[in-house]
Amino acid sequence: MFEGANLSDVTFAGADLVGANFVGVKSIAGADFSAVIGVDRALHLANAPGAESAIWP
Repeated sequence: MFEGANLSDVTFAGADLVGANFVGVKSIAGADFSAVIGVDRALHLANAPGAESAIWP
């Protein structure tokens, strides 16, 4: 779980986010999810603050 984390501009290259829980994340603005596995099965990621400016696969 990433609750309370600020993940702005973080790169998750090659990470497996299946089941990862992003509830309570402060921001994912500019974070790079383009090379992750299971991004569609991460919890609360698509609606995390800053999602509109994150980089998606």
